[in-house]
Amino acid sequence: SAVHTITASDGGELDLSGVTTITGPVNQEDYLLFEAETGGSIDLSGLNTSPIRDVRFSLIDASAVFGDMFLFNTQAVIDAVNSNVRVLRSLAHSHTDVNALQLFDAVATFDGGGNQYLEAAGTNFGTLDFLFVDSNFGIGQLVVGDGVSATTLEVREDFDNGHRSLGTEALYLWGEATVPGQAADRTITGDGLVIASGSVLRFSHHVHVYAYQAGEWVHLNCKFPDGVLSGPQSFGDGMIEMYVSCPGDANNDKVVNFQDVTDILMGWLDTCDATGDPRFDANGDNQVDFGDITSVLENWNTDCSM
Repeated sequence: SAVHTITASDGGELDLSGVTTITGPVNQEDYLLFEAETGGSIDLSGLNTSPIRDVRFSLIDASAVFGDMFLFNTQAVIDAVNSNVRVLRSLAHSHTDVNALQLFDAVATFDGGGNQYLEAAGTNFGTLDFLFVDSNFGIGQLVVGDGVSATTLEVREDFDNGHRSLGTEALYLWGEATVPGQAADRTITGDGLVIASGSVLRFSHHVHVYAYQAGEWVHLNCKFPDGVLSGPQSFGDGMIEMYVSCPGDANNDKVVNFQDVTDILMGWLDTCDATGDPRFDANGDNQVDFGDITSVLENWNTDCSM
């Protein structure tokens, strides 16, 4: 196989801001590699489609700017170590292999202004980080907004990334680290989530978000005392917002039916306490109880996928 490499290093800049589409080599054994290291940078701010065929991005002590980064091609790979990745619009992917999207040791900034989107793709282990054997599609530090242009970043779970065995896939923000490596080896120097003034991180009550803040894991969904009824909550200099995407849908399969009743009973009386995780909450009040049964009955046979 042949590797077609484009490199920016030692402070050099690869300005491809006018590029909207990237196509890899025709030969299936070859791939196109965009590489930045030791202060190098790549500008792909105009990118608005998924790379075609085998296209890879490798960042080591470097930075990159992307417009839309849609990774619906399993051969499109991003690996960032001790680097800054800026996304001006959205980051969506259908990857099932965590090695195809490695932002565990990166700072990912979403500050394009307006509405942006980020796919949650990790297994929901709650705050039991000792269960992790890989990056779990997590991000080192997520930065929302720049304090100038208001950005609303929505964390969604639109694609099955192969991690739904414990419920809806989740997003983990591991904390900014000066010493890269797996969880036990990292030297964390910054919080997992930073939200600038005027900006918002929002998510459905089914999409669980965990951020490592000030030395401990914080379950963002549990920052709402009364669930979605609490309204937006302050977080850092910005806000977090939780909403119900499909009332009565306890398992996030977009349909309200008998399976939701079964799952509610499986998670019965779960709440947002030190050990609980209301992942089968149907009405967004952060507890699994009779209110959820009522919500299912009130919305029976609703199809939210339409």
